[in-house]
Amino acid sequence: MTVKLDLSPAARQRRSNEVEARMNSVAASGDARREARKQIEQDVEREEIAALEAEAALSEAANERGRIAAIVRAGTDMGRARQALKLGLSGPISAGQAQAILGNLPRDEDLSEPALTLPAPGAFGSEAAQQERRRIASAFSHPGAKGRFRSAVALTLDGDNPIPASAIATLLASLPIDQPAPRFLSLEERDAELASFGADDGSGPMTKGEKTAAAWGRAVSEANAMIGATGEKQRPSGQPYSAADDEAFGLASQMPGGNGQ
Repeated sequence: MTVKLDLSPAARQRRSNEVEARMNSVAASGDARREARKQIEQDVEREEIAALEAEAALSEAANERGRIAAIVRAGTDMGRARQALKLGLSGPISAGQAQAILGNLPRDEDLSEPALTLPAPGAFGSEAAQQERRRIASAFSHPGAKGRFRSAVALTLDGDNPIPASAIATLLASLPIDQPAPRFLSLEERDAELASFGADDGSGPMTKGEKTAAAWGRAVSEANAMIGATGEKQRPSGQPYSAADDEAFGLASQMPGGNGQ
């Protein structure tokens, strides 16, 4: 990382003022005073460069943290957050590139724990970016992070002021284990399952209409299960619609002209 000293008139004046302020405490005279001034000028410039380097390092670390956070967010939406973190730590890819890769990978829940183990962070980018990846990898690899991935994401990747990995480990140990999110099949997964269904009477594959009816039947069953509805009157998945279905949900008696009119 290379930074350049600000040579603008305002910056020069600021440094000159600082030199003069420090020279007020120098009691030497003659050559000794001139030597002291020279040393103070070098110190002021060196301190300013060090401050610029520190600021640049913080910016590079923040950019790297933001890149990895975006990748993890993309993976979370796809049920592949932990694999997304692996990708972000391994190579200089963007969230869009990671999303394309993750689309061809299984979901995290379908993989064994060894398959989700984090690799050593890749050696790319500036030293500040590499240090940030090492901090992130250390936090997520700590035993306290096991079962607390979402909490680790919040502590490690969110916020403008990074928390040291050792402090994150202490915080994680005091937090509850993550509760698994509900697993809902995508439309593609539902269609793939329905494609393998056949009619119960052995007459062959289901028609498109039967697939649709089966999909809705399954969706209703899942919805009823989520709200704790009993299943005595639920229509088996895949059977044609009938008026009895309305009665099971109390609809026919509520419709104009229904039994309740």
